Amino acid sequence: MLLKKYKSLVLIVLFSIGFSANAQVLVLGADLSPLDIKKLSLLKTEAQKQGVKIEISNSSNALNFDNLKSYKALFFYKFKINSLSLEESSAILSYFKTGGGVIGVHDIFEENPKWLWFEHLFGNKTKTAPLSDINVISNLSLKGVSLPPLWKLTDSPIVVYNQQAGYAKVLMDISAKPLAWYHKTSFGNTCFYTSLGGADATWENSNFQNLLIGAIKYVMPVSLDSLENKEEVLLPSISQFKSETVLDSLSDAFLLKSVSDDQILIFDKNGSLLKYNPVNATKYILGKFPSLVSSEAFTIDPEYATNGYVYFYKKTEEELPNVSRIHINQDVAVADSFSVFSSLPNLKDKVYTFEGLDMFGLPKYYDKKHFVLKENKIYIEQKDDTDEVISREPFVVPIVDYIQSFDFNKNGELLLLSSGKLTKVSYEKDGHFAPIARFEYQVSTGKLPKVASFEAKGISENTYSWEIDNKILNGQKVKYIFRKVGTYKVKLKVENAFHKTAEFTQQIDIKK
Repeated sequence: MLLKKYKSLVLIVLFSIGFSANAQVLVLGADLSPLDIKKLSLLKTEAQKQGVKIEISNSSNALNFDNLKSYKALFFYKFKINSLSLEESSAILSYFKTGGGVIGVHDIFEENPKWLWFEHLFGNKTKTAPLSDINVISNLSLKGVSLPPLWKLTDSPIVVYNQQAGYAKVLMDISAKPLAWYHKTSFGNTCFYTSLGGADATWENSNFQNLLIGAIKYVMPVSLDSLENKEEVLLPSISQFKSETVLDSLSDAFLLKSVSDDQILIFDKNGSLLKYNPVNATKYILGKFPSLVSSEAFTIDPEYATNGYVYFYKKTEEELPNVSRIHINQDVAVADSFSVFSSLPNLKDKVYTFEGLDMFGLPKYYDKKHFVLKENKIYIEQKDDTDEVISREPFVVPIVDYIQSFDFNKNGELLLLSSGKLTKVSYEKDGHFAPIARFEYQVSTGKLPKVASFEAKGISENTYSWEIDNKILNGQKVKYIFRKVGTYKVKLKVENAFHKTAEFTQQIDIKK
């Protein structure tokens, strides 16, 4: 039986009873031929002599973490990395982070691999060497499996490019080129790879078989690390996210900055600086600055709350003044004479962190990871201690818009700016979200008293409660009679079937 999702992917279970109780290896390959099965059968026969039982199973289990965690290592043979979905790739990566070992044999590479972690583990293929006689030097032993110091093999090894500093070379040829190696990865597991195995006869070679058996034993941990908090390791489900448009009808917007709970700044190609208040859904044009439309970024002064300074950055080839400053005072912005040179801030790579957040707008899966804007799409990157990118994946929520800029609000929710609208992406572990609290209203014309009609946005199943002029009204649509001129605060509270609530307050003016 083939995998439900990828019919080309064949799963083969290797079960070891000789060296560790319940030790298991899952072999992943694509389009395995009868000859491939024969090769694995040869490995099975030799493994049985060493107390390792290998069984071929027609498994229909999908590549998810709950399935993978029953194995202690993955064995890649003629594997197609680009066939993996985001969910399957993330499940494998999460499995590695629990200590699950991994083995790669010969040609498991594809051009332009979709998942960066694969390159981190195995490197990149440059070419396949022609079939030739190889003098193989055994440099290291693996888990008690003995290999002769020097042996001969006729094979066509893969030439792999990778950074081998710190890699333990198990096999080399006579010119010291590595033929097999292992390393401890930045994910915390052990990875083994051999470039041998291209010739069918290689699989009949007892030394090659012993090499693979030793590798299986070596990469498998005694036990997998337990996951006390799966939310930090496992890819969240799309159903746990909600995308909502919080502001539309924008014109060529391209720069975004979330300043506070009640202030978001947006700059467009027309030179307009817009301030949006998400609390009461009001927006203002603070000013127009056509000389700044070539800016690549803008930042907020650390003391913005008291000085109101915003800095705009242009790209220059020479160290000429490229930073301009705007001063915002309430709802008016004015450019001043400030001008200096500075390098461009990298606002397309932002680390998401839970430190200092009162609320968590995204799951802990994204804690300490980099959100990166590439080709107008959002990607998630993980870096090691040397700042090298070791994994990259698209954001789990499909975004069809052409993203110009992004930021996180003070609740940790993701804000995405396209040229025409601002979108907020929020997360709930149970998939149940608070309702939207917004309303529209109309006030009758003519003399006092005046009748105001209010209608809340949302579905009829929600519960709607209004507080108007210290009076409580209920219902999605309500009316209220104002008998005096003045400014009145109207507060709407909405509760849905999951007992999630949202509130919205707006002031309205009643005139003569």
